[in-house]
Amino acid sequence: MFTEDQTVPTSREPSGRGARLLVFGEGEPVSYPLEFPGVYTIGRALEADIYVKDPSLSRIHARLSLGPEGIRIRDLGSSNGTRVRGELVLPEREQAVRPGDPIDLGRCTVVVQLQASAPDRPRRVWPHSYLELRLEDLAQRAKSNGETFALLRVTAVVPRTSEAASFEGALTALLGSDDLVARYAPGHYDVLLPRGGGDQAEEAAAAIRFGLNRVGIEVDVVTAQFPRDARTPAELIARLSSPAKSSPARAGPHDVVVEDPAMRRLYQLVDRIADSEIGVLVLGETGVGKEILAKRLHERSKRASKPFLALNCGAFADELLESELFGHERGAFTGAVKSKLGLLETVQGGTLFLDELGEMALGTQVKLLRVLEERKVRRLGGLTPIAIEARVVAATNRELEKEVRAGRFREDLYYRLNGFTLVIPPLRERRVEIMAFARSFAREAARREGQSKEPGFSEAAVARLMEYAWPGNVRELRNVVERAVVLAGGADIDVSHLPVEKLTAAVFFPRHGGSEGQVSHPTMPPPPRIPASTDDRTELLGTSPLAAPSPTLESMPALSTRLEDVEKQAILDALDRCGGNQTRAAEMLGMSRKTLLRRLDQFGIVRPRKGRD
Repeated sequence: MFTEDQTVPTSREPSGRGARLLVFGEGEPVSYPLEFPGVYTIGRALEADIYVKDPSLSRIHARLSLGPEGIRIRDLGSSNGTRVRGELVLPEREQAVRPGDPIDLGRCTVVVQLQASAPDRPRRVWPHSYLELRLEDLAQRAKSNGETFALLRVTAVVPRTSEAASFEGALTALLGSDDLVARYAPGHYDVLLPRGGGDQAEEAAAAIRFGLNRVGIEVDVVTAQFPRDARTPAELIARLSSPAKSSPARAGPHDVVVEDPAMRRLYQLVDRIADSEIGVLVLGETGVGKEILAKRLHERSKRASKPFLALNCGAFADELLESELFGHERGAFTGAVKSKLGLLETVQGGTLFLDELGEMALGTQVKLLRVLEERKVRRLGGLTPIAIEARVVAATNRELEKEVRAGRFREDLYYRLNGFTLVIPPLRERRVEIMAFARSFAREAARREGQSKEPGFSEAAVARLMEYAWPGNVRELRNVVERAVVLAGGADIDVSHLPVEKLTAAVFFPRHGGSEGQVSHPTMPPPPRIPASTDDRTELLGTSPLAAPSPTLESMPALSTRLEDVEKQAILDALDRCGGNQTRAAEMLGMSRKTLLRRLDQFGIVRPRKGRD
């Protein structure tokens, strides 16, 4: 079985005679369409025409040429060399290749196959794994420079492959040069608009609907904008699957899986404190289910018959957040053409859930504290205070005590909200619930797709899901399962329907507070947890070569120094064993290449030149 999820397709228009490149690496074989004639670079860098995710390849490893003179391969000074039929190709020298000849690039083998005609493949339809990678980079930049962008899900009923190709061609023709489209599942395409903030996303969605309708293709287009609708790639993708909900973490009976002993105790505690008016602060990593727990608190309280409203504080600019919370009068600011009730007024008698509380600006924190203490709210631009009666439940994935010490969060508001703290453990610490959640999500997705049979899971798929560390927690699991249901098309879910590349990678997840921290490999148990300390330096724990027992708070300063020494020596040993190849050394250490380079600078280690195998 060939999958195209590990390569990046060329943007050239196929014409005339065609060819296909078969890539045999560590995973499943990959089939890649080629244009004849054509010239392609091959490497593990995204800039290469043919992107192959294998650390044994150099960033731009070789160049493949197809033309009237035949097929030729040129090694571009790679570290691990290029061989044709077992013979080494000298650097910067071309070697003739016959169709079917094995070409060894590092530890990968590629084979060129000629075809009678070029494969019918549209331009710029990328693997979804590449879109997710671009989405991560774009989100990081947008958080720092305040830009906005959008993600669209375009869905059509395309029964035959030929019609699918026509649909892809028509869709890509409607996109701009900076836009990116990837196949999410059969008949489902995700479109990344790097400049799609505000009305531009809706305008693009309308243009896609209109343009495809003109060629006889009916589609449904759903939009999710950063940061208005979500602030992480996983939340954006989840939002596309549930556009009608106010939050990507959809609450409902099917979402409530309570099988882990720690979660049972947590829900019992929620039931006991539900009727009290004490402030509640819910802590936990992103995607862990904080809104679901808050809704449970509301449903078990005497306010259950009143509204439950959720607000993501990180999805709004400061002025807009105040308007959402407190309301505004007409003319209070530019664009306020009429008066508006705030959520604190709207939720009278009910519960207001403030998610991502740590993102709230200090000025807004002052106003919220005054409202909570006086039980009265004054709209922006208004003079008359309005009495309110509502319970406020807050949640964050930040360490608020540290934020208070840093002056980014008001201490008085922290103590006002933190009457009782509920900490939800991450999914990797309650693995007994992974398959229960997966089956629930699969059942829901199958019903939504109109499938009559609830899909099962093969033993290999169960093993893969159980081994992964799930840094995105329940939300990430939902995304993976929903996509697998669509790919399976009514059959049971197997490994081939899962994003194996993601589920087999070493995973870094933050210590509480958002700093880079623990590393987990999918074939290992979760790493031990270290108590929080004032030292926010990244610590590699558990399955990495730097594993250490959980220390006491008093021993942390000394331990920190020892860990730095151990970490530095581990990096030096890994570089030595890999002949200076930084990518392979990073893989051996269970960290990204970017993190390794940061460590080299931190420890004053001169970046070595790669040796040759």
